[in-house]
Amino acid sequence: MDIQRSIALFLGSASFVLGEASDRDQFFIETIAPILQTACYDCHSHVGEEAKGGLVVDSLAGLLKGGDSGTAIVPGDPKASGLIKAVSRKDKETQMPPKDSSALSKEEVAHLTKWVADGAHWPESARTAPEPLSEAEKGASHWAYQPLAKVEVPKLKSPVWEQWARTDIDRFIASKLEEYSVDPGQKAKPHELVRRLSYGLTGLPPTEAELELGQQNQEAALIEQYLASPEYGRKWGRHWLDVARYSDTAGDNADFPIPQMSLYRDYVIRAFNEDLPFDEFIKEQLAGDLMDSGEDEDLYRRRVIATSFIANSVRFCDDLKNDIPLVIGDTIDAMGQAFLGMQMSCAKCHNHKFDPIPASDYYGFYGYFDSIRYPYAGREGRQVPFNLVPTTSDPAINERVDEINKSVYERILEAGRISLTKGVGKEIVEDLKEQESLAELAFGVRETGKGHDVPIHLKGNPKRRGPVVPRGFLTVISGGKTPQIPEGESGRLQLAEWIASDENPLTARVIVNRVWGWHFGSALAATPNNVGMSGALPTHPELLDYLTGVFIESGWSIKALNRMILQSATYQQAWRPDDEGPVTDTANTLWWRFDRRRLTAEELRDSALTVAGQLDLKNPGRHPFPKLGEANFTQHKPFEDSFEHNFRSIFLMTSRIRQQEFLSLFDAADPTQSTGMRRTSTVPVQALYLLNNPRMHSFADDFAKRIMAAGEKDSERVAAAYRLAYLRDPNEDERNFLIKSLQELEGESEAAKWQTVAQALLLSNEFAYLE
Repeated sequence: MDIQRSIALFLGSASFVLGEASDRDQFFIETIAPILQTACYDCHSHVGEEAKGGLVVDSLAGLLKGGDSGTAIVPGDPKASGLIKAVSRKDKETQMPPKDSSALSKEEVAHLTKWVADGAHWPESARTAPEPLSEAEKGASHWAYQPLAKVEVPKLKSPVWEQWARTDIDRFIASKLEEYSVDPGQKAKPHELVRRLSYGLTGLPPTEAELELGQQNQEAALIEQYLASPEYGRKWGRHWLDVARYSDTAGDNADFPIPQMSLYRDYVIRAFNEDLPFDEFIKEQLAGDLMDSGEDEDLYRRRVIATSFIANSVRFCDDLKNDIPLVIGDTIDAMGQAFLGMQMSCAKCHNHKFDPIPASDYYGFYGYFDSIRYPYAGREGRQVPFNLVPTTSDPAINERVDEINKSVYERILEAGRISLTKGVGKEIVEDLKEQESLAELAFGVRETGKGHDVPIHLKGNPKRRGPVVPRGFLTVISGGKTPQIPEGESGRLQLAEWIASDENPLTARVIVNRVWGWHFGSALAATPNNVGMSGALPTHPELLDYLTGVFIESGWSIKALNRMILQSATYQQAWRPDDEGPVTDTANTLWWRFDRRRLTAEELRDSALTVAGQLDLKNPGRHPFPKLGEANFTQHKPFEDSFEHNFRSIFLMTSRIRQQEFLSLFDAADPTQSTGMRRTSTVPVQALYLLNNPRMHSFADDFAKRIMAAGEKDSERVAAAYRLAYLRDPNEDERNFLIKSLQELEGESEAAKWQTVAQALLLSNEFAYLE
């Protein structure tokens, strides 16, 4: 929305809408397909036995054809769709799934209903289930599980495209585009490109000096400047925290705070700023406590904190023992999606219906995490943390901490609910305070010294035990090879080394695909958390393998990969309308333009703070949670604080039950699950929030003060307003319109007039969008 429409809103003659429609492909792949797979495929798919009732739901054709009871869906008409009637469970004769215990949630039914009402869109990238294949046959047929191909850079036929291409990336892109009647895209204007680079690498608007470098076509120097900035790690660390399902609270029914999780947040920021090789980054998060750090205490501390990736698994209930299978399941899900791009949860109950993941592989992974000790943030009735891990390697301190943890655990189990002010509870608090005085404690994991294999849980039920399976890797890639695990150890180090190996083609492909998506708004394979057989195919598989090979050769350097992408003509090209590209590619799967994107929730908030002159770039450290022994949270009164401040948004406290209001409203990641790619929604409440929230008014007030301080004349202030908000000068029409609009606000004070201007600028699409 331009400034004219923004001002018109305040004059009472226009409405405001922020953003664009969300992607229907992504909605189906990430929301609808998992529901159908989990709830329906056991009985109604091409996989396995003959489909019951003659109905298959693993393709749109199957749903339209229906089964013995008739058509399953009528696109656009949920009421006439047998599938919706069945999952709504209004008729006991036809309700599905048949058991009440398997019934879909109200949310899942609502998702399916919306999908049918919107026309039952089934994207081509979400392929239907294959005919039954052996696990080996499935792996042999799928791109993601294959060794990296030795790819040659294409030679272009057209001199026009050869002249356009600046890097090898461009030659892969151009080799497909030159088949269409489309001209190469123009380079983005300097102002647009500098803004794109600044937000893409630091999450903040550029400075005047950086804009000047852009005017001089010094993009390479700018890229290096941004990569060296401490703000780089705060932007790129946030990307990883999305994937790692980072939260400062546990996620159980009382959502207990975890004061130590901010150490992991800072570890991630540091890792990206120091360009920690990504294979090392993986190993530290899965097994940092087991890696040889020698006598380097700083290195040991860093690696212990890194294991918070595992420890931050979602807690589900108020039971210290029965909660563990769910916690381990969340760990495996997060690990599979984050590092391997695999949706593994289906294999908890049976062999995976799509991907080559037998249940034996799943429980091979389970054994690694059943052999460790998870920390606890506290529970209702037992409101003290324990099993935290010292960040020092000093054996005496570690021994004493272990003694206290063991004692606390035994006393909690014996006492049940405890009071923190008397008896056993008071004694426990005193012991834990001694722990805190001994050493810095991390919310990390620790070995039990009793590493072991586990049995398959039949139908996912930990009380129904099948055969014991050895701890191992993904059979489809490892060929059934099992690790040599030292006696008594969990084997996490061996697991981490296999996942992060140059010989494992999946892991490097997954992170390269993610990085492309973080720069362009869509990954080469559009479902970065699922590159398996139900995920999207890559648009340019040769380019993905080429980049992956170069990435591995660079030593798994994220910064080197960033340089490659950002220096390409593909990245630096301008946005252009649909009619200038291939008529069949309005979704830009050929990468013939740079797509507009809305700023992320964090970028919007940080930009508003910047323009208001309020942003504080320091690290605020830990959140001001209640002190040890002072917590009093229950399922009816869970922890719900927010701790608003003026530091960068990555430092806001992240809660699993109640997210920070602004971030939640503008599509921040869901901390209860790994987020591969954020969605961008457009809902009226976003506009209402920006218009009415006191915090936004505060930003506008301080922004207005900066505008008024820039000069006495309206023309001077208008120029200053545009430079602060948009980093450019207004054109003549914009200047005249804004001055005229100010005159129409007759009767208002000067401060009120400029506050209106400031808020209108903050509401505009130019402020909120990148081209």
